[in-house]
Amino acid sequence: MDMKTKIVSSCMVGLLGLGVAFGAAPAPRAEAGGVLVDVLGSAIMGTMYRDQVMGVYKTYNNTEKGRQEWFQQMKKQEGVDTDEYLNDRLDTIMTNVEAGIRAVDPTVDKKPYNYFISPNEDANAYCTIGHNVNVYRGIFNLLHTDDEITVVLGHELGHGQKDHPIQGVKKSLNA
Repeated sequence: MDMKTKIVSSCMVGLLGLGVAFGAAPAPRAEAGGVLVDVLGSAIMGTMYRDQVMGVYKTYNNTEKGRQEWFQQMKKQEGVDTDEYLNDRLDTIMTNVEAGIRAVDPTVDKKPYNYFISPNEDANAYCTIGHNVNVYRGIFNLLHTDDEITVVLGHELGHGQKDHPIQGVKKSLNA
């Protein structure tokens, strides 16, 4: 049992003891598996699970090995469009967007963006944990100039720079 769990458990036992001593709460039954035991056990297990999952996601977000593993999983799941013309355009756009970010936030060099085009025909793009970006092929059909695509990707990389993807994972696990 880790220190955090011990502290939380001790506090709960102490609060329960005060309630019983002053008649504010009924004395817990001596039987195993009572409601209170079940609720506390679930809360502790949930906290331990959340911390374990967050550890995995932090590895994917903050280590180069984890970032590359996540990136490869994305490409396998989404598929990769190998259109040379579109990939050359995306390389140019991403180079320019990263240069713009670098001018105000040089930390982009510590965790450069990985990106690819998936064959999805929707007009979309997203940045996920580890600064991994998926640009759907359909965005090139809807937005015809590189400047238009740059605005969308600049927005997505802004999420990456602020670590919004990992914050979103943490928030969902806290729920």
